Amino acid sequence: MLIVALHNNRNYLERIKELAKEQGIADSTIIERKDIGTYLVGEQIDVIVHRGNATHPYDKAFIATVEGNERVRRFLDAIEKDNELDPLNVDDTGFICAVPFDQIKHLELESSH
Repeated sequence: MLIVALHNNRNYLERIKELAKEQGIADSTIIERKDIGTYLVGEQIDVIVHRGNATHPYDKAFIATVEGNERVRRFLDAIEKDNELDPLNVDDTGFICAVPFDQIKHLELESSH
């Protein structure tokens, strides 16, 4: 699955990246781009698992690929139970979703230019 966490606080996303590493998830990155939530999840949300509100404008995102539903569930539970994320999520609530690879309709590589 493709895991997407949207937030405007980079420290929040860095903490999620640390949790991913602790869970053995190596294929992850943090990207920054104005209104990245619209680019990644679009206007309509059609995902299996999501937590938070995707309609908020976000300019940062954590993205990871995770194989296996159980592994995805463990990772999402670790995020939910992590006390270090609470103070980072107070002013600006994030959005987290898990999208099965077969549900991704369009994926485009964009040049850094």
